[in-house]
Amino acid sequence: MDNPDTIECETEQPWESGQAGELWAGREYRPLPYESTASVAGRFAYCNAVSGRSALKKTIGYYWGASTSRFPNGVKLDAAKLKKLLNWDLPREEQQALGVSPALLKWMFCERFRYCPVCARMGYHSFWHQFLGIGTCPIHHSALMTTCPTCRDTVGRYGDAVNGVAGAFFCTRCGSSLVGEAFSLAQHEVLRANQCWLNVFRPLQRWFSQDNLSLKLIEQIVIQNDLRAWSWCEPGTFLCCAAQKIAPGPIALRPRMPGTQVTALHWKIQMTSSQYPVDAPRGRNSNLQHHFPAVYVATLRKLHSWVFDGMNGAQAARDMRSIMETGYLSVEGRTARQIALALFRACFELCPSTVFGWTNPAEARVKSSFLVRSQDQWLQRLPLRALLLGSFAILFHSVLRQMQQHDRVSLLGHGTGVQIGVPLVHLPSDSLRVASSEICEGFVLFPTIPGLDLHSIWPADLW
Repeated sequence: MDNPDTIECETEQPWESGQAGELWAGREYRPLPYESTASVAGRFAYCNAVSGRSALKKTIGYYWGASTSRFPNGVKLDAAKLKKLLNWDLPREEQQALGVSPALLKWMFCERFRYCPVCARMGYHSFWHQFLGIGTCPIHHSALMTTCPTCRDTVGRYGDAVNGVAGAFFCTRCGSSLVGEAFSLAQHEVLRANQCWLNVFRPLQRWFSQDNLSLKLIEQIVIQNDLRAWSWCEPGTFLCCAAQKIAPGPIALRPRMPGTQVTALHWKIQMTSSQYPVDAPRGRNSNLQHHFPAVYVATLRKLHSWVFDGMNGAQAARDMRSIMETGYLSVEGRTARQIALALFRACFELCPSTVFGWTNPAEARVKSSFLVRSQDQWLQRLPLRALLLGSFAILFHSVLRQMQQHDRVSLLGHGTGVQIGVPLVHLPSDSLRVASSEICEGFVLFPTIPGLDLHSIWPADLW
């Protein structure tokens, strides 16, 4: 008796002879809820021993572009061919979720094939496995993998991990199955008999809907910021955590960034023509920029007091000078707080001529050429303070990461452009009109600073 898990391959392939769809194997294994396009194509390829890009394209119109590596760009199935040959419909949930915002998909979903080993062994992969907001499979609670268990190399792009010979999913580097054993249709039948297991994705599908206000705000972060300048974190994972911060999603699927929480500072200001002078929209130095030194000094005094906790900071004056003159600082005998403060001040201030000029925040001299703008607008007092706190938070976490790997901390890559690395949303994004009063609203997101009481520094909403 033949092994039920083994599907014999026809000598002449059906697509070559033009045979009808009923001759295809595995027609009963139609797409499952929340299944990815790659998973549907992979199961079809395995059941019919179809391998190779041209064969998959001829049969079910499976295509993945070489120039569009990020999920899910360039990966698609021909709906007409799928319906005609197998009487299958394209995965509905995937189309709904991936139609929310292309700008967010580029950053919030992994471009590499990301899979649950247990699901893959059962011939199933969900597009939610690509979501960077979850680190484990919601069904089996197994860690999601992007490496091959055989060669330990990184798996190829999302659309490449489909092959009908090695199994439903395979490694593009060594060619072996990602599940480490022969694919079993018997295990796939178990999953089909328990499709209720897949309902764990439903809350996340609902949360990631077009009506989710948090995603619209996170989309503004992508539009208004240069995410490529974020050297302090992985942008996609941070955006997932930020979305959860603004509008918490299902508890069981809450995205998490190990060791880091997200803080959001929100402001809403009534603007008037006197607060927004005529020359500001034209890019000239206006009196709005003149209040930056006062905002900076007030913020610095709070941070200085928190770092040194009432102690004399005279010994740290050399740190600031060293950072400004050499661009780096040894971590020996220094805390992350002290180093972050030295970096922070080196970014925004002129080098002090005396030790007293550094130990007394009231004597801080802001660089005259430093202009803080967002979307070609000058920032008001609250946005300025939020941006400064965000800058310090990012420098603090950058110091923590560098201290784990090196014996010295570098300022290279930050400079006076540190503010471009702070996730800031300034609304409205267009220039305010002088003739009318408008509401200036926005928020700044950054990794939470452990031990710092922001309520003593930030007078507005704290998320």
